This record gives sequence, C-alpha cells and structure tokens, in this order.
Amino acid sequence: MDRSIFTVVNRRMLNARDHFQVNEDGGVYMNVYGKQIFLKELESKMNLVQSDGGKSMTYLSRIKEEIGKINRMVVKGEEYTPYRYEL
Repeated sequence: MDRSIFTVVNRRMLNARDHFQVNEDGGVYMNVYGKQIFLKELESKMNLVQSDGGKSMTYLSRIKEEIGKINRMVVKGEEYTPYRYEL
C-alpha cells in the first residue's frame, strides 16, 4: 500500500480540490473520484509480479501466503517464519 501512496503523491495524481472533501466534523476525506484513482493504482501494484529466489508471485499472492502462514501459527501452533525481501 505504501508504494501506491507514494506513486499517487509523487506523480501528483490526486489534488486537494478535486479529490478530497471536508466534512461537517472537520475531517478531510478522499471523495469517490480520489478513491477510484487510488484503488486503481493499488490494484495495479498488487498485480505486479515479484521474483525472488526463482519463485515469481504477485504482491497479492505473497500477502495471501503470509496470511496463511500466520493463520497456521495461530490455529495449529506452527512456527512462523516471515517472508524476508532481499534486495
């Protein structure tokens, strides 16, 4: 998600006037158009293929794999070894 945030900020894909709104409570929220832009970028990032150690997976698949490992740790008591990204 961080990469998506940095992308929309650095590429100036969102702006305060067109993509955010101030509510009555003083909170600032992304509007429908801003959400569409951000979610499109997030989906794009999640579908990128990452190659590591001969195993290619999308970011989304990698996240799902980690969730499964955490679930097995909690439910079955299996040891959890987190994914470690090597540059």
